[in-house]
Amino acid sequence: MKIRAVESWKESMPLSRPYAIAGREMTTGVDLFFLRLVAEDGTQGLGCASPAEDITGESPESCASALEPDRLDLEGRDVRSLGTLCRGLEGMHATPAARAAADMALHDLFARNLGVSVVDLLGRCHRVLPTSITIGIKSVEESRAEGREYVGRGFRCLKVKLGNSVEEDLERLHALREDLGADIRIRVDANQGYG
Repeated sequence: MKIRAVESWKESMPLSRPYAIAGREMTTGVDLFFLRLVAEDGTQGLGCASPAEDITGESPESCASALEPDRLDLEGRDVRSLGTLCRGLEGMHATPAARAAADMALHDLFARNLGVSVVDLLGRCHRVLPTSITIGIKSVEESRAEGREYVGRGFRCLKVKLGNSVEEDLERLHALREDLGADIRIRVDANQGYG
C-alpha cells in the first residue's frame, strides 16, 4: 500500500488554565505539529509532535521544517516496508519530536492497513491502562481544589508536578492525599526540579 499524500500542519492548543512546572509557566497554550499520511485507498495514518527546545533542543521551527512533506520523502513509498521506512527516520537526530510524529503516522497507517490497532500491532500486554491528569505547580489550596475537580470528573489517577520547594511539595502531596483518600493514585513528577 503506497503513500500517495503527506500533509503536515501546526495547531495551537489553548490551555484550560495556566500550567506551571519547575522552571517555567505556560499561560497561552502549546503548539502541536501533526503529520497525516494518506494511502492509495484513502486510509490515513496520523502522528503528532510536541517540540520542547529546553529538553530536546528542537525548536518549533525546526520541527515544522523536518515535517515538510518534501523533506520526509515518504510519498510513493510502500507502508508495508515499515521497518525500512522507520530506519530512514534515524537521521532526524536534531528533531526527535518530528521523528516521533513520523514514526507514529507510519505505524498508524501500517496498522490500519492490517485492520488492527497500533497497540495490538505492537503486542498489547494490558487490557486497560489508567491515564492521569496533571496538576501543575501551584499553592496547596489551588492543588486541593484542582484535585477535587478532577476526581469529580472521574479521574482516579493524578500526576502532580513538583520541583520548586521540597517542603511546599510535601505539603501539597499530604493535603491531596488527605482530601482524596487512598483509592486515588497520585504520581509525582519533579521534571528537572530540585536541580
